[in-house]
Amino acid sequence: MAGAGSGLKLFNGLPAYLGGKRRLLKDIFAHVPPPREAPVFADAFLGGGSVSLFAKLRGHQVICNDAAERSHIVGKAIIENSNRKLRWEDALLLFEKPTTPRDFVQKQFVPSVFMRRQAEWLDRAHARLLEVEVREGQSPRWWLLRYLVLNYMMRTAPFGTFSAKTTMEALNTGDVELANVVVVKDRESLRSAVSPPSAIRELVRLTNRCIVDNGRPCEAHRGDVVEFLRSVKADLVYFDPPYSGTTSYEQVYHPLDCVLAGAMVPLEKSRFSKDSNLKFLAEVFEAAVHIPLWVISYCNADVELAELCDVVARH
Repeated sequence: MAGAGSGLKLFNGLPAYLGGKRRLLKDIFAHVPPPREAPVFADAFLGGGSVSLFAKLRGHQVICNDAAERSHIVGKAIIENSNRKLRWEDALLLFEKPTTPRDFVQKQFVPSVFMRRQAEWLDRAHARLLEVEVREGQSPRWWLLRYLVLNYMMRTAPFGTFSAKTTMEALNTGDVELANVVVVKDRESLRSAVSPPSAIRELVRLTNRCIVDNGRPCEAHRGDVVEFLRSVKADLVYFDPPYSGTTSYEQVYHPLDCVLAGAMVPLEKSRFSKDSNLKFLAEVFEAAVHIPLWVISYCNADVELAELCDVVARH
């Protein structure tokens, strides 16, 4: 079993997810009993996966959930998967010429979101993933390859988002002086953005370091959080919902979600990003009343601590 202390370096293989909790893991888990006291750990809002991976390293059986496909990919590739790792030969599949070429990313997201070379590779990788899925189904390797594509997009996005239109247009025209200095000062990151093979080779190595076997059958689900909580059997549940009054994940990651879907998807804010956030939180907590221990991460200017405590106390 991997120890949490020795496993902190493994988190470098996770995507740089907005609102991630890597720096707060020790504080969060100071409130989590050890696996012998709380064997089953439910993560209701998986996000970028750092909390679930830490719980897995600690020895808990992790059952995680998220409504977003981008997070579900993390769950299937890193949390549910305990043994399958990638070889460079696996990653090379994403560079082979597909039977049916695609140009969706090139048409929709160049030059405002991706550089031309990035978009060409993303179209090729997506077409190849469809062919792999037809051949072997949604296998552990298929999830890992999707994870590589996801992680590549998130790592090469300026500032970790997909809304730096001016910066990307400058990079596409080769006008480095117009690109924000935060982007161009890191030459290695810029080189990886321009050269997918270089970036993917490094991501194969980092991804494999994230894959550990703690001897427990972990699970990753994608669905409505209320339905998930009503059905899951756990000793502890961790809540880290999106915060109302902030930029929604759906807005920040909309181009990424479209690429993963292979089509333009509607931009719809989740219920947590709306004014009725506390009302929906009450519904979420009600669905988890059968789970004996809760750990909640929540910090937002729109909701006072006393208000949140009042909602929790009702349940």
